[in-house]
Order: sequence, then structure tokens, then C-alpha cells
Amino acid sequence: MGTMTYVAPEMITSADTRFQIESDMWSLGVIVFTLLAGRHPFYSSNNTQLFNLIQTCDYQFEPKSIWENVSNDCKDFIEELLEPNKESRLTPV
Repeated sequence: MGTMTYVAPEMITSADTRFQIESDMWSLGVIVFTLLAGRHPFYSSNNTQLFNLIQTCDYQFEPKSIWENVSNDCKDFIEELLEPNKESRLTPV
């Protein structure tokens, strides 16, 4: 199904695991975060903990030394992509 650190919350909780554009947009948020921070927004060596972090959208713009140089627009973009409610998540259209 893919790399667990990129999986969207709805892919964890739904019996329907078909990829949809909302899932791809979530993964884009993870990618942008990772490119800027050099680490994943959600990480645990334990899948249960990892899935909990993803479902609760528990991430931080840390360390400050990296994120203070990132524009608020970019951080807003990430937040709109890493929206746990897929109906509220940023879309490409």
C-alpha cells in the first residue's frame, strides 16, 4: 500500500483503501514538510503510534531554526494539505 509515513488518515480508518486525490494531497503535504525540515512530520518505529500521530495530525513546525526561515504562506500550505478531514483538505482544483 505504500510507505506508512505518507499514508493519509482516511486510509488508516476506512475499509475502502482505494487511493483518491485527497490521499495524494495529504502525501504532498508530507513531502513538502519533509523537503523543508529534513524529517517526516509523523514518525514512530511503532506502527500503532505512527497511525495515532497521523490520525490526530500531531506534528510541529520544529526545530524553530529551520521553520523561522519558511514563509507563513508555505506553512499555511502544509497545514491545508495535512488536514485530517479529507473533505476540508486542499485540492488541486
